[in-house]
Amino acid sequence: MIRAILVLLFLVTPIIAQNPVALEELHSNFALKKSRVEFKRELQERINNILGGKLQSSVEKAWISVFKDISLAYWRDSTVLSALARGYESFEQRGIIFRRALMETAFTLYPDKFNNYINEIYSSTTDPMLFAYSVNIRKYQEKDYKIESAIVELEKRFPEYKSDNVLRQLAYDIETSGKKLHEVLPSPEIILGHHFEKNATIIYTFLNKNREFPGLSVIKSPDGSFVRDESGEIFHVRQMGVSVSNLPAYVRGGNTPQGIFSIVGWYVSPTDEIGPTPCVLTRIPFEKPPSTFFHKNNKYKTWHISDYSNLLPESWKDYEPMYQSYFCGKMGRGLIVMHGSVDDLSFYKDKPYYPLTPTKGCLVTKELWDEETGKATESDQAKLFNAFISTGSTNGYLVVVDIIDDERPVRIKDIKKYIKSE
Repeated sequence: MIRAILVLLFLVTPIIAQNPVALEELHSNFALKKSRVEFKRELQERINNILGGKLQSSVEKAWISVFKDISLAYWRDSTVLSALARGYESFEQRGIIFRRALMETAFTLYPDKFNNYINEIYSSTTDPMLFAYSVNIRKYQEKDYKIESAIVELEKRFPEYKSDNVLRQLAYDIETSGKKLHEVLPSPEIILGHHFEKNATIIYTFLNKNREFPGLSVIKSPDGSFVRDESGEIFHVRQMGVSVSNLPAYVRGGNTPQGIFSIVGWYVSPTDEIGPTPCVLTRIPFEKPPSTFFHKNNKYKTWHISDYSNLLPESWKDYEPMYQSYFCGKMGRGLIVMHGSVDDLSFYKDKPYYPLTPTKGCLVTKELWDEETGKATESDQAKLFNAFISTGSTNGYLVVVDIIDDERPVRIKDIKKYIKSE
């Protein structure tokens, strides 16, 4: 994912038919040791040449590009720290896109620094996204911070906040901050048994509210049965829905949104860091026309929330987190797919999700590669893709739900107990 993540997706046309992927056929030059060394050398050079130079309006775009790469590599050095400090020092002179990227990158790499700047932004900004960043960063930095106090500031600064795509979701986070997930989550049994659409394959990805712990994906065939592996167990693979910042989905570059995604096929990404294993191609609302998202089963020609709501079972229609994908799409997020990874795992060796990797919002599975040959030695993405195409339909929906908030990965038993046939 490092470098130009998903930038070429717009150029990719999903393919309709595909044979199962064989592990031994997966190869990536990007996995080779020499490629790892070259990537680090090039990134260090860009850091020195771009972040080490003068910060002015004409170079903001170049800085943002480097911000993306150093975030995904958790790259920290004196040049990076100095550049972030200079960014905050000239914060009011910078463009809004730069300011957002700066806050995300600084929090990702140095979450305990720049407190004074964060407090000032929290107290003065009129930009909803910057306010959302500041609330979540303060929640992390101030261990005794009561997030409920932010609702007062929110209502004072943004009296129409309920009509804003970012602030609506932030308000829900604030209002439910003291509750355990089981207190608000509708019955998973209902959504697991729900019939979304005729002849549709449904992928369910159940995640931990703390996204640094892995989640699990299971697949339901068009006939309503769950795909099983060779042993007869319900097929499942671990999957991550964490961004490098681990910030909420409603900020740009945040975690994978909960809610419904449309599955519209598959493709092989041209991005080196994603690798050669086929991706499941998903779209969120507003990213494509309603007819594409709803597979021509929409009532309205333009985007209307009732079409989206009608996909949900009755008991889930009032559950606000299930609308994250809708409002995140409305605010401009997109290019969120299910893919593998050829990222350098040395960047993440100290993370609880290792050897999985973070993204900028996508869902990612574990893949391991031989640095000497470039061949895959393990690929959960190939397993996921093969299980997906075994259903006979490459159209359907992806349903993403936080199902637990314990300090552990999601387990298959957390899901099986809600499946009626089990």
